[in-house]
Amino acid sequence: MITISICAQKGGVSKTTTAEALILGLKRLGYSVLAMDLDQQGNLTSYLNPDAKYSVFDLVYGKVPAKDCIEKDLIAGGLGLRYLPEYFKENELTELGNAIKRAKVDYDFLIIDTPPAINTVVLSAMANSDYIIMPTEPTKDALDGIMKTVQACDATKAKINPKLKILGVLLVKYKERYTLHKQFKEALAASKKFKLFNTVIRESQAINSAKTTNTDFFSKQFSKANAVVDYSAFVDEVVDKIGLKKKSK
Repeated sequence: MITISICAQKGGVSKTTTAEALILGLKRLGYSVLAMDLDQQGNLTSYLNPDAKYSVFDLVYGKVPAKDCIEKDLIAGGLGLRYLPEYFKENELTELGNAIKRAKVDYDFLIIDTPPAINTVVLSAMANSDYIIMPTEPTKDALDGIMKTVQACDATKAKINPKLKILGVLLVKYKERYTLHKQFKEALAASKKFKLFNTVIRESQAINSAKTTNTDFFSKQFSKANAVVDYSAFVDEVVDKIGLKKKSK
């Protein structure tokens, strides 16, 4: 199972939307995908399975059988996760991966959505991931957040998870007509600390419309919207970067 965490120290950079698009897009390509919501806000859970009975909290504490915590291909987040930072201060960060193994599931991918912070919960995701994807909007504050996330990745790789790789930075909320956005993209592309995805995600209201009605982004209704076209290309690029053979759509 290939594990990818979506991480960004700054909020409001389409982190959960990127996780959702990757989950839906990979399924669309024929892959089996398990999702995990590590955010107390539970936005990913609200979209994928708002009626989930158990959460990551139940999984790591072993209050119920691990396999029962997977509901509709999701291990849910929500307010119950407020105790997780303390849990990972007292337990090994790798315990998250051990808990998943106890569920004895067989998926092609695990996609983890993380809270907008660099805390023990995010570090636990990094400690158990193969790849990190970092969404960012074209602002200085967002870039500062990316650099802090890169530092956390480097530290986790050195101390806990030597296989961890930054798959790339994904530029979101992009407006090609804005000179500053173009300059920001060029600056990111020139960085030697990480690679920028070739795909950028243009602004579009279609994503919000799809989420409001709990509709698949890639359904025919929204398939021609800029952001949906971009996210489809992004998912293809992820598969290419990992080196997998594409399945038929």
